[in-house]
Amino acid sequence: MRIESSETRGWTRFAVEHRQSGKVMGFCGLDDQTGRIDFGWRFGREFWGAGYGFEAASAVLWVAQNTFKLTQITCQSYPDNVGSIRIMEKMGMSKIGEEVVFSRPTLVYGFEAEWPNGV
Repeated sequence: MRIESSETRGWTRFAVEHRQSGKVMGFCGLDDQTGRIDFGWRFGREFWGAGYGFEAASAVLWVAQNTFKLTQITCQSYPDNVGSIRIMEKMGMSKIGEEVVFSRPTLVYGFEAEWPNGV
């Protein structure tokens, strides 16, 4: 599915490397497995709290807006994932719904109106 998405749409989730060490920190990118376009990230615990998630998510949002001309995307997070919720809110997203994913309550965030400028 990810290879197909990359080949047909140009997007998928990609590994994120630390510039200095070359170590893979996690991944970030776009996905459409939920029937809508989601973007997300996951980083190793040692990289939490250093701003890498926001930096990567901001880059993906810019590409979604400017390269793929997407008009609406969402993010999901478990309610106890405070770090991801902070990233979504810092990017200007707000909670637009809830659903159950893998038998767990999940928050859905999105943009209520126009895309933010300068993220």
